Amino acid sequence: MRRSIAFKFLAFLLCAFSLVMVVFSGIGIACMELNDLYETPLETVRQSHLSEIGWELAEYYAGWQAAETLSNAPTSLLNNIYYSSYANRSGSQYAVLVYENGEPVRSVNDAASLNRTVYTFQYTVTPSYPIVTGEIYRDPQYDETSPVMESMLDAASATGADAGAENYKDALARVAGQEILHSEQIYDHFTDEDGFGRQQIYSVNYYAGPTYEVTVHLSDQSVLDAEFMLLCALYPNRDLYVPALLGSLLIFLATLVFLCCAAGHNRSGDVQLAAFNRVPLDLYLLCALGCTVLLTLPVNWLWEMARFQSSYNIWNKPRLCLLICGLCGFGIAALFVGLIYIFAAQSKAGDRYLLRHTLAGRCFTLAGKVLRRIGQGFAALFRGCRAVLRMLPLIWQWLLSAFCMVLAVALFFFLAVATHGLARVFSLLLCLLSLGACIAVICYGGWCFGTLLKGARHMAEGDLHYQINVQYLIGCFRDFALQLNALAGAVQTAAQQQMKSERMKTELITNVSHDIKTPLTSIINYVDLMKKPHSDAENDAYLDVLDRQSQRLKKLIDDLMEMSKASSGNISVELAQVDVAEAVNQALGEFSGKLEQVNLTPVFRHPETSVIMQADGRLLWRVLSNLLSNAVKYALPGTRLYIDLMTAQDTAVLAIKNISRVPLNISADELMERFVRGDASRNTEGSGLGLNIARSLVELQKGQMHLMVDGDLFKVTLVFPLG
Repeated sequence: MRRSIAFKFLAFLLCAFSLVMVVFSGIGIACMELNDLYETPLETVRQSHLSEIGWELAEYYAGWQAAETLSNAPTSLLNNIYYSSYANRSGSQYAVLVYENGEPVRSVNDAASLNRTVYTFQYTVTPSYPIVTGEIYRDPQYDETSPVMESMLDAASATGADAGAENYKDALARVAGQEILHSEQIYDHFTDEDGFGRQQIYSVNYYAGPTYEVTVHLSDQSVLDAEFMLLCALYPNRDLYVPALLGSLLIFLATLVFLCCAAGHNRSGDVQLAAFNRVPLDLYLLCALGCTVLLTLPVNWLWEMARFQSSYNIWNKPRLCLLICGLCGFGIAALFVGLIYIFAAQSKAGDRYLLRHTLAGRCFTLAGKVLRRIGQGFAALFRGCRAVLRMLPLIWQWLLSAFCMVLAVALFFFLAVATHGLARVFSLLLCLLSLGACIAVICYGGWCFGTLLKGARHMAEGDLHYQINVQYLIGCFRDFALQLNALAGAVQTAAQQQMKSERMKTELITNVSHDIKTPLTSIINYVDLMKKPHSDAENDAYLDVLDRQSQRLKKLIDDLMEMSKASSGNISVELAQVDVAEAVNQALGEFSGKLEQVNLTPVFRHPETSVIMQADGRLLWRVLSNLLSNAVKYALPGTRLYIDLMTAQDTAVLAIKNISRVPLNISADELMERFVRGDASRNTEGSGLGLNIARSLVELQKGQMHLMVDGDLFKVTLVFPLG
C-alpha cells in the first residue's frame, strides 16, 4: 500500500495539514499564555486593553490642547510631535471630553453617536508642551533672505505666522521662570504655498502644562485591531489547542516518516526516481521560496489593512481571515513537506545523486573539472620543468638555482631603490624574503649533504641495515639517498646469497661424502670377506650385497650427474604433444609392483576427454619416476596415493598427494633443497636429490612445480602449458 501513488498523495496532504495545525495550535497557545487568557477572562483583558487606548487618547488630546493654547510651535511641527494611531480612526469609535478647572475646553465626537457597547474611562493628565527657542536650519530654497537664524531672541519682534501666539516674545515670556522638562532638536516637514516639500530643524524646550481631566468614551469596535481581534477569534477554542498540538504533531511525524520511507520506491519496491522525485533539489527550493513569498503577500495585506485601514472592517470577519491565513499556511507547509520528500527520495538513489542532479552540484562538478584540468596543466608544466632540470648535471642544477635566487634578490632590490613610499617598503620586504630563501636553501643543501655523508659512513663501516631517512629530502638528494639505501640492500642480499652458497657447498660435500662412503664401505668389507674362506651360500649372499651396494653407488653418481646437467641446462629438451593420462598410466604400470610391496593404492582421477600438453616425454617420465619413487619410500603403508589431473585456463595441472610415513617437521622450501630427505634419521635409501632434479626438469620443459606440506599431507603440483 505504501507504493500506491494515491496513498502517498493522501499522506502528503495529511502531513501538510497536520503541520499547519501544529503551527496554528502553537500560535494559539502562545497567544493565550502571553495574555494570561487561561486564567483571566476575555472581558477583563478587553477592559485593560481599552484602558490603555483611552490613556493614549487622553494624553494626545490633552497635549494638543496645551500646545495650541501655550506653544509657539508651527502646526506642522505639532503634527510631528503629537501622533496617535487611535486618534486617526473614525468618529464612531470613540468620544473625548477635556476639562480644565471643571470647564470643558475641548470636545471630540459625540458619545451618543457611538456604536455597540461603550466603555467610559476618566483620567487626570498633565501634558508637556513645546516652546521653539531656536531655528537651527531652514531650507535655503524656502527663504533665501534668512537661511539660518541662530536664535529666536534675535528676532523677538518677528511674528511667527503659524506659531499660535502673537509673537515669539510672548511665547517665551509665558514660560519665564518655569523648569525645563527636557530639550531636543525636531525635524519639521511641511509643504509650502507652491506645493513643494520643505524641511526645517528646530531647537525645542518642553515645559509642564496645565492639569486636565479627560473623559474618554470607547466603543468596543475601537479596540478590534489586528492583535486583539486575533485573541477574540482564538479565545473560544483555547482548551483545544494543547490536544490539537500533540495530536497534530504525532500525525505529522508519523506521515513524515512514512513519506521518507516510501519516497523513491516504485511499485516493484525498487528505488527508481521518476517525475516529482527527479526535480533538482535546489531548483525546487528556489521555486518553493518564491511561492512562499507569494503566499505571504495576502496575509501581510490582511495584517496591514487591519492595523492601518480599519475603515474596511476586515477584521470584523476574523474567521474568514483565519481561513485565508490557514490556506496560505497549508500551501507553505505543502512546499516544505515536498522538499523533505524529494530530499528523502534523492538520498536513497545513491551514487552521489544529489551532487550530480542539482544545479549547484553540476556547477560545482563543472568547476571542479575546470580546476582539475588547470591543476593537471600546472602539474604537467611542473613535471616538465623538473624533468628538464633533472636532465642537467648536478652542478648545473645548483648553478641554475643559485642564479635564479640571486636574480630575484637583485630584482627586488632594484624595485626597492626605484620605487617610493609603500611600494618601496613592499619591495624591501620581498628582497629580505628572497635573501632569507637563499640562506634557507643553502642551509638545507648543507644538511642534506651531511645526512647523505652520515649514511655512507655507516654503510662503509659495515652497518648494512642502516637506512637513510628520505622524508625530508627532495630532488637529487632524495634520489641519491634511495640509491644508497638500494645499494645497501643489494650488498646485504649478495652477502646472504654468498653465505647460503657456502653453506650449500659444505652440505653438498658432507652429504655426498656420507652417501658415497656408505655403499663404498660395504663393498670393501664384503670383498674382504670373500677373500677369506666361506661357503657357497655365504658367497651368494656376499654377491647380492655387493650388487645392491654397487647399484646404489651407481644411482647416486647418476643422480649427481643428472642434477649437474639439469641445473646447468645441458640436457636437450624436445617439446611435443603428450597425453598426460597415458603418461601417468604408463608410470603407474611400471611402479605397480613396488606400490603393492608397500601396500600403497594409487587413485588416478582424470577427465573423460584427453588432456594434451607440451612436454618432453623422456623428461616427463623421469619426473614421474622420481615422484612415484619418493612416494614408495616415504608414504605411509596401507594408504592411498591420489593423482588428480585437471585443466585450468591454458594449463594442465597434475597433483600427487600422499600421507607421509614419518612426521614432516620441515618446510616445503627445505624439502626442495639438495640432499634433504623426509626422514631426518636417513634410514631410507636415497640421495635426497629426487625432488630437486624433478623441479629442474619441469622448469626445463617450461612448466612449474609446487610443493605443499600440511601436517602429514605431502602434495606435489605440476603445471604444464596445454598443447
